[in-house]
Amino acid sequence: TFCCIDNKTAALLSERYPFSRVYNDRNWSDYIYDAEKFKTYSGKKLSGQRNHVNKFRKNNPDYKFKAVDESDFPRIREFLSEFERGEDFSMWSAQEEEKKVYDYILNFRKLGNVGGLIETDGKVVAISFGERVNDTLIVHVEKGLKSYEGVYPTMASEFAKAFATDGVK
Repeated sequence: TFCCIDNKTAALLSERYPFSRVYNDRNWSDYIYDAEKFKTYSGKKLSGQRNHVNKFRKNNPDYKFKAVDESDFPRIREFLSEFERGEDFSMWSAQEEEKKVYDYILNFRKLGNVGGLIETDGKVVAISFGERVNDTLIVHVEKGLKSYEGVYPTMASEFAKAFATDGVK
């Protein structure tokens, strides 16, 4: 099994191993967005995300985005507990991920990473953590309470506004 290979390498491997198959597993795919468009979801292609953000803002006019600091850890732990109650963690990989998320969050600054949260009515409803690598902002963790419609695209946009700066494309 080979993964994360480019088309040229896949073609060479297929020649060498004629009974192999090449496929794209969407569960392991990542998305790459233009940073400026992602901040506002401008353009026709991103209108769905923009509509979700508008709905979130309408339903939560007092929401705030803020960069995470150590004083937020207890509230983030509460958020993660609530998040976990609303998710299915029957798969081993999901269970392992959840065990590691809080450890990562506690150490994100030591790793040179950045983090943000969205709160409304004083409650954390979404978190996002990642890092900047050259001209790319990579999101490693993004979680939101699904009962807050539009929280995911809102978190993504706010995270990009805060951290996709100074040459991030």
